[in-house]
Amino acid sequence: MRRTRILSAALWAIIFATAAPNSANAEALRCGQHLVARGLELYEVLERCGEPVDQRSYVIYRGFNVGLFEVGPVQVDELIYEIGRNKFRRKLRFEDGQLRRIETLRKPLPG
Repeated sequence: MRRTRILSAALWAIIFATAAPNSANAEALRCGQHLVARGLELYEVLERCGEPVDQRSYVIYRGFNVGLFEVGPVQVDELIYEIGRNKFRRKLRFEDGQLRRIETLRKPLPG
């Protein structure tokens, strides 16, 4: 009985820990007077934030199930923005042209 409670408590702790939002991920970011949030298209972010300080593009292959399991290409674009001096940088990840994730990176090195 006691062992079952301990296992149950440990299982719930793992579930809550993995379900908790990652502090390194942001819901949105501000570019000047504009708000950028997940779901925007790549061209909309470029209009609002301008050119990034760094950019990387590549293709991944992801499986999906539409009756049959198929694998298809996904275009990934990652843009890095420095929002301001001594502020954390942001990495914006786009999949097939749509903003999927905003990640907070470490602060830039002084200098």
